[in-house]
Amino acid sequence: MAHHEPILDMNAADLRAKMIRFVALRCPTTSNWMRHHSTISNVIRTRPNKSGSDSVTLASRADKRFVIVERTTNLNNLAGDDVRRCSAFVCVENGRVAGAFTHRDIARYLLREALEAGGIFDLNDHTVGQLLREPANEEGWHIVPANQSFSALAELLKQSKTQIIIAVDPANNMPLGVVLRAHRRY
Repeated sequence: MAHHEPILDMNAADLRAKMIRFVALRCPTTSNWMRHHSTISNVIRTRPNKSGSDSVTLASRADKRFVIVERTTNLNNLAGDDVRRCSAFVCVENGRVAGAFTHRDIARYLLREALEAGGIFDLNDHTVGQLLREPANEEGWHIVPANQSFSALAELLKQSKTQIIIAVDPANNMPLGVVLRAHRRY
């Protein structure tokens, strides 16, 4: 779609999909290239809404189902019914975000610890701080102001190590929600 075409009254997402399907009939490789490099989805996501307000913010899309923990929290305390339904854990220390992890990170840590211990071990002997020292957990999270445009996250999520984005209140840096990396390419 060229920028000078009169497409304002057309369904741009539908038109893009039809164009990609049409090109795929001739060359699937070119179709995949078009799908990957097309910016129309980003433009549609970031357009102002009908009320004229700004684009969608991180705060409006972030998952509020997270649990705040401390570095000294024992992993045994993360086994209750209330935490089973959360999407992530955010470690807060001295009023600042100090890390983030998911149930999957806990499972990976526990499996490694069980293999090293030769079997059973006590969860009370392991803390969130130890879990956060794991290399995958040290770099797998980013703090982003909650009022930032949601579409701006795409660049962060393209980084291979990024697993969790933490939306923080710009006034006090406390977490308001999380966005987990989806199992797809950004």
